[in-house]
Amino acid sequence: MFSDYINDIKNSLKEVKENLQQIQLEALNEAKAALLKRAFNTNGATSVNGESVGGYVDTYYLRTRLNAGKFNLIKNFFFDGNLFNSIQVGKLDNKTVLGFNDEKQALIAEGNEDYVGLIIFQLSDPEQEIMETYAINKLNGL
Repeated sequence: MFSDYINDIKNSLKEVKENLQQIQLEALNEAKAALLKRAFNTNGATSVNGESVGGYVDTYYLRTRLNAGKFNLIKNFFFDGNLFNSIQVGKLDNKTVLGFNDEKQALIAEGNEDYVGLIIFQLSDPEQEIMETYAINKLNGL
């Protein structure tokens, strides 16, 4: 009877271990989706603290955006899609991570953050909670 209980625990731990990487990948993708929605929102991007990044003040850049068919006057960091598409979930040193897969785009993101004086391209607390809640719910379902 007690040995059955121990075997059940061992089997449960084995199942968790087998599914953990997939759960981490899925949870991080959920958080990534929320980050992308916040940073590239057509109604304007917000920082990790929910602060609006404001509108475009550089008339040359605004004119460039308008000429490219981008008619939003509030910053949303989406121009040609390269910055948006460079934010990826992947493996680094055998760990599942979220980050930029293009160094040039990472530098552009850093420059944008410096320009507006806000942290944008990191997970906010609510986005981290999305990831944690997703993982917990998946683990509870095993």
